[in-house]
Amino acid sequence: VHNSRAILHQTAGRLAEALADYDAALRLNPEFVEALCNRSLLRSAGPDPAFRDGAQAVRDAERACELTKRKDAGCLD
Repeated sequence: VHNSRAILHQTAGRLAEALADYDAALRLNPEFVEALCNRSLLRSAGPDPAFRDGAQAVRDAERACELTKRKDAGCLD
């Protein structure tokens, strides 16, 4: 639920709310690959530099790749 709501927030430009929901989704399930990928993209290439965090983006992307054994092209973005 948190990941889906985060996507809606992000689409609407409510990046703080999106990030909070991605964080909540990952607190509930630290191995939620889709949330890791989504948060990584927001942190690395989001439209507002205030929400960018390259180091966290890399950690999220690396974790998603580990969990999928680098077989999910979506995680390799």
